[in-house]
Amino acid sequence: PNQPLATRDVFAHFKEAFEKPEPSPQSFTDFAGLVRYLSVRQNQLQHAATGMMPEIQMILDNLAKTKDCALARMSGSGATCFGMFADAEQARSAAYT
Repeated sequence: PNQPLATRDVFAHFKEAFEKPEPSPQSFTDFAGLVRYLSVRQNQLQHAATGMMPEIQMILDNLAKTKDCALARMSGSGATCFGMFADAEQARSAAYT
């Protein structure tokens, strides 16, 4: 959203217990495998961050609807959002839509 969101504030709004992390594979054989792995996991701070800054959810929703976006997520404690694309051409195309 091009606005700062302090990590300490997000943690202060986080009212849940952190889930125990699952072991991660050493590597992925392909992009689809990485997306499958990530798609069943979540950023546990996202609910707190979007509660403080609803624009984050709007950006994530728009990214997810972007042609060829395999996965849209928030990075860390927010407010940076990103989309994952299979290749650079798809990412470049999405950047100009």
